[in-house]
Amino acid sequence: MKDIKVKWQPTIAVIAGLGILTSVGIWLFSQLTTSGPAKLVKRDTIANQVPEVTSQQPLTIQVPIKQANTSANSTDKALPPAKLSADAIAKQQGLLRAGNLTDYPVRLALLSKQELSASKTSGQSSYEPPAHWDFEPGEGGNKGLTLSLPKQALTIKRGDILVAFAQDGSRRYWGPYVAGDTPFPKWNPVAAEWQLILQP
Repeated sequence: MKDIKVKWQPTIAVIAGLGILTSVGIWLFSQLTTSGPAKLVKRDTIANQVPEVTSQQPLTIQVPIKQANTSANSTDKALPPAKLSADAIAKQQGLLRAGNLTDYPVRLALLSKQELSASKTSGQSSYEPPAHWDFEPGEGGNKGLTLSLPKQALTIKRGDILVAFAQDGSRRYWGPYVAGDTPFPKWNPVAAEWQLILQP
């Protein structure tokens, strides 16, 4: 008797599972058939909605085009920095800050351009007499030192030439640098000065 009960239990479980699946399927089918006709559209209804195209009436399709924002206050794309004009660079006159990050003792020489009026009247060279400063290795560091002249004010302007030479006999040199025409010295508008830090 016990063997009969054991044999019938899996069969009962399978029949119960099939019954549940069948009832769920019937319920789903009834849901689809009750809401189905409202969603179906007849073929002739679709044909009536499409406009008839004739040879006299050209087919035109309107595609919306997104217009670019051309307002002056648009900050979507950053504009490249404007290149300074020659007149703007000519007005950049200020002190000279220099430093020596190399392992060499260095002499920094300056050849200042004369004002046009002074060079025309004197008939001499268009450059002032040269000036120079000596730096120990590492002197001035990353920030540099503000340079000056003993008898006159030092003002660097466009066209002034800077060259540095090693003083240990190694024949190393840096430059020549032309203010306003070469990447160095760099103009610092906040401090109103030219900056030249010699790199190894």
